[in-house]
Amino acid sequence: GPVFPRPRRMSLLGAVLAALAVYALQFLRFSMNTRVRTVEDLERATGLPVLASFPRIGAGSRRLPLETASYLRTAIAIATANVQPKILLVTSANAADGKSSVAIALATSFARQRSRTLLLDLDLRRPVLGSEFGLSRYGTPRTSDALEGQHDVFPTAVSASSVQFDVLPSFSAAPDASE
Repeated sequence: GPVFPRPRRMSLLGAVLAALAVYALQFLRFSMNTRVRTVEDLERATGLPVLASFPRIGAGSRRLPLETASYLRTAIAIATANVQPKILLVTSANAADGKSSVAIALATSFARQRSRTLLLDLDLRRPVLGSEFGLSRYGTPRTSDALEGQHDVFPTAVSASSVQFDVLPSFSAAPDASE
């Protein structure tokens, strides 16, 4: 028989080398991936503790579980025990990450603890708090009124989960939000 090429040996060698190449590429892809996938990845990347993690909620709802919001409120209260007044900012670089949902949950949780709470809708590009609490855009003081220095701007009292707190909403996107 022929000495070279040996089809069986070459096929087997090709299959083994292809499997090794695929494994090596997957290993390289995984090891070079710097995305944060778990809470532990986030803590390792930032060196900071994660105070709470909210589950994903269905589209159209902004109501987060009360227990998780209470857990986050307690962690914030402990972390800011010596800070008065407590001013919290809920932010994210991406749209639809749940900033308003977390802000509403925190405001409700602090109000349940009888803390005086004011929730400001400072999302001047896609505001939702006014519509979330069913406030009328006519006659209700807005965040932009306060920022523009208009006098007699008082927040509106709202009820959520049988507690009451104050809200200063925005109803429409500001034409010059960066200003």
